[in-house]
Amino acid sequence: MSQVSLSWNASTGTAPITYSVFRGTTAGGENATAVATSLTSTSFTDTGLATGTTYYYKVSATNAAAATAQSGEASAKTLTPVLQINAGGGAVAPFVADTGFSGGNSSRVPRRSIHQESRAPPRKPCIRTFAGRHRSLTPSRA
Repeated sequence: MSQVSLSWNASTGTAPITYSVFRGTTAGGENATAVATSLTSTSFTDTGLATGTTYYYKVSATNAAAATAQSGEASAKTLTPVLQINAGGGAVAPFVADTGFSGGNSSRVPRRSIHQESRAPPRKPCIRTFAGRHRSLTPSRA
């Protein structure tokens, strides 16, 4: 299940002011029945929504004198859940404890120091000296 968080500017009418939130799944199709009423703050989180669905919202304000017309429309699309993997241990938000895993084997891989690694011994530098002149080379004259 997904959720949508809404917020809006406060009404400037005479206090106390409460708000109602209307929701629909088509543009202009907000229900006449509010999904939330008597809200005293200027925010609301709509929970338990289907994933991958676009929802449309309007808000109205009410005080002792009257209710306002519904606000302009806002829309939000709920996201498809992302796979979250917990590598073990207790649950840490936003993860939940692993429930689909049981058993398994653990193994310890020995660590080798750099001196224990098997590799070819380092090569010794190769230095060649020549006695005399090579026939194809001409000495430079500086």
